[in-house]
Amino acid sequence: MHNASLNNTLNRSVCLTQIKKLIIDKSHLNCDQIIEILNLVSNCNTLILHTILFDKHDSMSLKQNENSQLISNTNNMKNITIKHKCSLRKVKLLINLCSQLEHLTMEISYQSLISTVRFLLRKKKNINTIRPLFSLYFLKIGIIGTEQLKTLIESEKLLDDYKIKRIHDNCYLWW
Repeated sequence: MHNASLNNTLNRSVCLTQIKKLIIDKSHLNCDQIIEILNLVSNCNTLILHTILFDKHDSMSLKQNENSQLISNTNNMKNITIKHKCSLRKVKLLINLCSQLEHLTMEISYQSLISTVRFLLRKKKNINTIRPLFSLYFLKIGIIGTEQLKTLIESEKLLDDYKIKRIHDNCYLWW
């Protein structure tokens, strides 16, 4: 779907500034579509996505895209869920676009878990640029992922005061 047609379709259906929660079951959204959606629903505070398509050109275009900077400063996104495997690159995209993010839920591979948590917590601790973020919920990481998370946080002293709770195969981390 092209950005213009997405904008026209949504504008005819509903007043976009009134949307507070948006669930998109489309299995493949690229960066440009995510940026356009965030631009259209600036008052939305919860976004649930199946996955994000990301290619090597997206990070360069994101840095050069003035619209992405504007969106980061104006959107009110506080809760994001990515239901399918997320990577560090996708998390960086979301952090760059959603400066008010408080809760991030995602399915993540063991390979990406450590680097992603390290990135988020170091960024929070050292730069304080993602100040509002205070909880992460990992889907399907099991006991091993939960233990890896505890070890990382304690060995690198990424958080002083935090809680980790495992619920079935999921792990909830908040501080």
